[in-house]
Amino acid sequence: MALALVPLALRHPRAAQLPTLFAGTTAVYRVPFAGGPPERVLALHGQWEFPVATEDGRALLLERPGSAHTTVWRVPLDGSSRRVVRTLPRFTQPLFRNAGYTAVERETRTVSGWRIDLLVRDARERVLWRRTMPFPLAAVSPAADGRRVAAARMRRLEVVTARRIRLLAADASQFVPPLWSRDGRSLLYWNTKHELVVIDVATGRTRVILRGRYFEYALSPDGRAVYVLGRNDAVSIPK
Repeated sequence: MALALVPLALRHPRAAQLPTLFAGTTAVYRVPFAGGPPERVLALHGQWEFPVATEDGRALLLERPGSAHTTVWRVPLDGSSRRVVRTLPRFTQPLFRNAGYTAVERETRTVSGWRIDLLVRDARERVLWRRTMPFPLAAVSPAADGRRVAAARMRRLEVVTARRIRLLAADASQFVPPLWSRDGRSLLYWNTKHELVVIDVATGRTRVILRGRYFEYALSPDGRAVYVLGRNDAVSIPK
């Protein structure tokens, strides 16, 4: 499954150096999707967030917050020179595109009160379908078929279609969108025990592929590896 920042990152002159907001180190680890020990591939000074793998699989796009604005960097996984590709006015989690589809929840005020709507759009930004959702807002991501959306809200991991909402798990972290596997049969999510979990969408069977002090993730374009971020270089594999 290829995921990309929306809008797509564009070439941008190198931004001026900004004061460091976090003096520590952000490490990038590669974890096999099938399971196995994590491998540290990068150690970056400062605070880096929201990884997205590039389509060629050679780099990650990462946001780096500053005191005046946020910069999006292309960071090669081989440790070669990184560069700024976009400057953002604020530090926000990006939308993700999967096979041309995007999904977002919008909160609007109506005559009868507040309402949350899930909207799924195609590559031309046309709304394919929408449905009213329960409160509060969820972290969402579309499947490659455009007909399903994974949502994490209030510890609930759900698969949403235009007609139904199906509960998959009740231990999901609600701050990071679940990720679909390349074949659309599984979802990757963080649970409330700080575990990285793969769950089979059809059967609900789960397996833990990582435990430790880490956050966020990106799936490689070939679906064989997951890139996670960590602080203080502390991770562990399932026992």
